[in-house]
Amino acid sequence: MQMERLIVLILPPRLDKVQIHIPIPPGSDLSLLGSIHQDVAKKFGTKSQYCSNKKGSRRYLRLHLSTGILEVEIRRQYGNRWLMYRFNGPIDFGEADEAALPFGDYDFENGLMTGHIKALEFAQDISGAQAKDFLVHLVGTSVSHIAYNADKTGQTKYVGSRDSALQFVMYDKAQELRDKKKPCAFKNLMRVELRVINRKESFPYVVARLIDDCVFDKLRVVSLAQAMDFKSPVADWKLFLSACQLEGVPVALAQFKHHKKTFLKYIHQLSKPLMQPKIESFQEQICALLPWAPFNKLLDAAFKAAG
Repeated sequence: MQMERLIVLILPPRLDKVQIHIPIPPGSDLSLLGSIHQDVAKKFGTKSQYCSNKKGSRRYLRLHLSTGILEVEIRRQYGNRWLMYRFNGPIDFGEADEAALPFGDYDFENGLMTGHIKALEFAQDISGAQAKDFLVHLVGTSVSHIAYNADKTGQTKYVGSRDSALQFVMYDKAQELRDKKKPCAFKNLMRVELRVINRKESFPYVVARLIDDCVFDKLRVVSLAQAMDFKSPVADWKLFLSACQLEGVPVALAQFKHHKKTFLKYIHQLSKPLMQPKIESFQEQICALLPWAPFNKLLDAAFKAAG
């Protein structure tokens, strides 16, 4: 049976989310940082919100910059303390750094250079596509699962666990926005996202490792229609595809161990490179985020070596 062909539009990739934690040493005076937090909030006409419970405390604010929103949070939890910077999409380094200068050793630049990456997301949006029509894989990963929204109209495919350093995710972005009562310019919009999670290294180090390890070259996005039409001499190929739709590619591969090498070869052969994020596509955004000349020279050299 031949499945319906899709007409899609691949949108420009974006550095979607950055979350950085700067550890605060035990014994440091949190009240001083809290006072600075309130002063910064007052300067920007916003509030420094504070709450606490038995587990710890949290002081939070949102700085509305011309290029986006920079969230700044001071948290104490289970004996650990940190200052966090979080933002979605591109943000102007100079503007963010100037806003955070009062935090001294915990300012924005120090956060990027020495803080720990808790979340770093590289996103590729594809209009006219839905997650149910594609298979997704990250070579070397053995964990996967598929989740649905409340009314089963949206699908999310996870490759890798939330506890792993890397996770590849494909989901219906348009449906997610509709579920949140937010507007979306597209009827169908699928997002392919590489997530870096809970690292204890800095932003420059993590980016350099992603380049050196060729992580983006291990991503695979496959059209289910083309996979179903693929003429394989292996009788279990269609059964394998059914398992992929239920539990994801890595789990399905574990169920068909005797054909694993063959099926991995097929997945590589059928993959859609244009739908897979490439680290080179994010070079300009990464360099704009940290316009530090020595770092950018090293980054340029790394990109050239990888290419």
